[in-house]
Amino acid sequence: AHWGVFAETVSPLVLARLRRRRPGVELRVLDLGCGTGITAALLEAAGCAVTGVDGSSAMLAVARRRTGARTTLVQGELHQPPAGRYDAVVCLFDTLNHLGGLNPLRAVLSAAAGAASPGAMLLFDLNTHVALRTWDFTDILDGDPPVTVSGRCDPNGAWAEMTVSVTSADEGAWVEVQREVAYDLSEVARLLEEVGWGRVRWTTYDDLTTRLERPELNRRVVGECTRAR
Repeated sequence: AHWGVFAETVSPLVLARLRRRRPGVELRVLDLGCGTGITAALLEAAGCAVTGVDGSSAMLAVARRRTGARTTLVQGELHQPPAGRYDAVVCLFDTLNHLGGLNPLRAVLSAAAGAASPGAMLLFDLNTHVALRTWDFTDILDGDPPVTVSGRCDPNGAWAEMTVSVTSADEGAWVEVQREVAYDLSEVARLLEEVGWGRVRWTTYDDLTTRLERPELNRRVVGECTRAR
């Protein structure tokens, strides 16, 4: 529910930013880590042709129910997106934090550049060290059965893990562990330029227009850059 509300809040801002850069044209958008398709559905409803990529068949099954004929959904690795000449690439909701390090991050950013047309926009977000160093908690969510959510993290925010567990008398125990890593934002900026993107502008979801002078002080940042021509 949290991610659904968050996606429905930020996706219109993302669309408005894309439209501002490319007004009056039908946008071809590559959605890396599309998940359950909330962003893809909103982009499609606004007239975009969307290609969504995700590694989870379960999430893509939900996405197929949300989206229509102008959205193509592909199960696969983010560093191997379908060939195309996209006008924009989006990679939202901590997706890049889940990659685990700079080498897989480089692979995804490079693949995105290879799939983007000259002048295309890349929009992505990242949790920073400021956010990840606060993931030390345990919470029990009411339900039948109740859900236990616990987190542990590096004191400096280099990494964090969130464990979601459910124990049911009928179905036994179910546990899922999600791990994120934080990146040095100057290293991310360097990688972007090395693989073919232009200089990154750091902002936030507050309005996607204000440039951050000290992005590393924020919990979550949004990066925007343009494919080199």
